[in-house]
Amino acid sequence: MENGEKSFKKLFDIIELISVRRDPRSVHEIAAALKLPESTVYRMLKFLSRRGYVERTPAGFMLGCECMYLGEMAQEQNLLPRLAHPVLSALADATLETVHLARMQGSHIVYIDKIDGGRSIRMGSVIGSTSPLYCTGIGKAMLAALPPEDCAELVPQLSLERFTENTICDPPALMREIETIRQRGVAFDDNEHEIGVFCIGAAVTDRAGRCVAGVSVAGSSMRLKSVAAEFAKLVASAAQQISAKLQGGGK
Repeated sequence: MENGEKSFKKLFDIIELISVRRDPRSVHEIAAALKLPESTVYRMLKFLSRRGYVERTPAGFMLGCECMYLGEMAQEQNLLPRLAHPVLSALADATLETVHLARMQGSHIVYIDKIDGGRSIRMGSVIGSTSPLYCTGIGKAMLAALPPEDCAELVPQLSLERFTENTICDPPALMREIETIRQRGVAFDDNEHEIGVFCIGAAVTDRAGRCVAGVSVAGSSMRLKSVAAEFAKLVASAAQQISAKLQGGGK
């Protein structure tokens, strides 16, 4: 990697690090996390601040207005969230729970839309943030929707970190879970990524039948477990409606 590329990478690393939590980060925190000299981090933060991509507060640095603008424009330019949003809103109204739309990116999912329901519990997901494929309902649904040979190639490459006692960290066990999801049509995350959170996910496909996204309902495990069968039908229906819109060219 050439020097110019390294500098660009450091800038994006700083922006991405600031973006992964709600609280501002100090120069010291950023430098320690990225293993960079504080002087380098401070110089880059000054540059990003002048351009509006970060903003300095008494508690540290947070994302600036330019990042907000880019996020809004990404939503406007991306067809999928626009098509899906009315369906997601209806799903949130029907369940009163948090609804997500996400895409697969490497070994993670990226949330591209989120609607909080009336009974939502606080979760770490925000639009643009990532979560693992293998221990979220929406991620496991997308894994199960991949061609079997692609899934079999991807699973051994995943770093199966344990988040809770329920996280599946054994590749053969994960493959068995994926086969069950294929047969059932929806995926369940039973306290596998966040304690106290139950999630029901289903895959969204394009005209060629390829998995392009996933939709999920997430909420308190105490509530959702008792209505899992009912909500699974609603989530599967929402995924089918979004798929139909995509396959119809947005009509």
